[in-house]
Amino acid sequence: MLLLAKPGLSSKINCLNIQCLIFMLSASQSASQPYCYACLKHWLYRRYLKYTVPLSIDKILTMQIYILIACDHLEEKQEKKLKTNLPDILKALQAYAESLPQAKVVLINDYESDDCEDWQLGIEQSVKKSIYLKEPINFFNGLAKKFSIDMEIGTIIKGEREAISYFGTQEGKGDSFMIAQYLDL
Repeated sequence: MLLLAKPGLSSKINCLNIQCLIFMLSASQSASQPYCYACLKHWLYRRYLKYTVPLSIDKILTMQIYILIACDHLEEKQEKKLKTNLPDILKALQAYAESLPQAKVVLINDYESDDCEDWQLGIEQSVKKSIYLKEPINFFNGLAKKFSIDMEIGTIIKGEREAISYFGTQEGKGDSFMIAQYLDL
């Protein structure tokens, strides 16, 4: 905390620096310092964010991700299998979304088109730490194994999806640690 309080630090700080500072402070937090995180949030807001954009530090730390079933570039046999298994896949996705209301999971189920290329099946979810990727990655690894499908995972920034990685039957089992590294989470 002394390092943060030194005068003369640059008045311009980006989100990555804030994330690093909070991570360093929360990693060193002990039972004797239960209010360090709150102090840091208050200090950062007062020091850097007060005159720019008043937003919550928690919002900076939250990343919006998506995981979609890769429905494009499928062979005819794979398309037929996907169409056959669609009801079971939708039930599994719905059950997953309902089981985690605190994670703000949004179901993506756009399958109106006759062509599988246009389908979008999966979830959107808020993630704060890499440990929270474990459950969705394991769930989609199970779907991949059960239905012989591949997945696409990426981030959502300003409403735009950006693919980061692929995993599944053909791409190989998804590793939450590696995917967290790709996402810079």
